[in-house]
Amino acid sequence: AAAAAAAVAEGKQSGAEVLAVTTRVGAGAAAAVAGAELVGVKEVTDVKKEEEEAEDPPIPWREFLSSTPVRALCYVHFCNNWGFYVLLAWLPSYFTQELGVNLTNASLFTLLPPLANIFVASAVGPIADNAIQRGVPVSTVRKVSQAVAFLGPATFMTAACFADDPIQTVGLLTVGLSLASFSYAGLYCNHQDMSPRYASILLGMTNTCGAFPGVIGVPLTGYLLERTDNWELSMFAPAVVLYVTGAAVFAKWGTADKQSWG
Repeated sequence: AAAAAAAVAEGKQSGAEVLAVTTRVGAGAAAAVAGAELVGVKEVTDVKKEEEEAEDPPIPWREFLSSTPVRALCYVHFCNNWGFYVLLAWLPSYFTQELGVNLTNASLFTLLPPLANIFVASAVGPIADNAIQRGVPVSTVRKVSQAVAFLGPATFMTAACFADDPIQTVGLLTVGLSLASFSYAGLYCNHQDMSPRYASILLGMTNTCGAFPGVIGVPLTGYLLERTDNWELSMFAPAVVLYVTGAAVFAKWGTADKQSWG
């Protein structure tokens, strides 16, 4: 009986030792698996990070600032918004003080250019699209559209300076400013042409330049008007000069070709 009990005890001890060894082996295997999983997760994370860096390279600010077409587009946006902000601010005063229109009619006359602008804008897109579909180069469509958007208002503003009848003046300004809608097929499409990837950033850059006329142009017009007491020289002349030079700059250096960094 004693021998049997000793044998059972020895068997239990051996079983316990086997269990302990098995437990240690299992723990080591689990640790090894966990370590392998951590290494695998790190490798996957590194691969994803490399892929993201490859998909989203650093924004090429240096290329933006050194690009002649981008700089030209900044100037064009500045010229485009000069006429818009200045006339938006000063047309009511021009109608009442220079043309002798009463305040009620001046308010109505001021609404005519924006309304005409809406009607013209609805036709600009289809006209540009049809030209491109007929095989006209995109750069040509952009430059012609922007030329109309600049030279049209410049021409009718100049004609308005020599008109004596208030109704005739309002009509000329309405037609001229409505043609500014052609910029939607010129200036405002050009960012996407040059760089589909960075179009939003380019628009932000040029639109920043386009905000300066609201800060500079409106008070400068008031200053010139105070110094000269001449509406044509103070309000129309700067806008005409900027329109003409903007059209020339875009015709010379503007492009719809996708840039190497775009």
